[in-house]
Amino acid sequence: MSERTLDWRHARGTCSLRLGCGAFESLFAAQVEGRRGAAVCIVEAQVLDRHRPRIEQALRRAEGPVLLEVPGGEGAKSFRELERLLEAFAEIRLPRDGVAFAVGGGACTDLVGLAAALWMRGIPWVAVPTTLLALVD
Repeated sequence: MSERTLDWRHARGTCSLRLGCGAFESLFAAQVEGRRGAAVCIVEAQVLDRHRPRIEQALRRAEGPVLLEVPGGEGAKSFRELERLLEAFAEIRLPRDGVAFAVGGGACTDLVGLAAALWMRGIPWVAVPTTLLALVD
């Protein structure tokens, strides 16, 4: 199956979904390409343990999103983890036109979504759900 992009229309707008072989890799390149701002990729620990080479290779091809790891499950939803992400955003000087990627389950995508909303009054973020529940959520 080749990669496909689908637009999903819902009550609050439209979201693009990428599906198929190579979708993960092309997502990073498409979101970072032409963007002047930095990018950060926050990955759930279990996902990073299983797919580190693939994730690191995709980030290298996209020329440099910073990689951060967060704990899996509900442990990711803590003020400590939120503070750690915001401090990392400050350390890499993530600009207003930067982008944050969340790769993991629902707790990871929730955490990154909140951090992105708080950082500089909101920056773009992209969810890469790795569980069915996170995809539906």
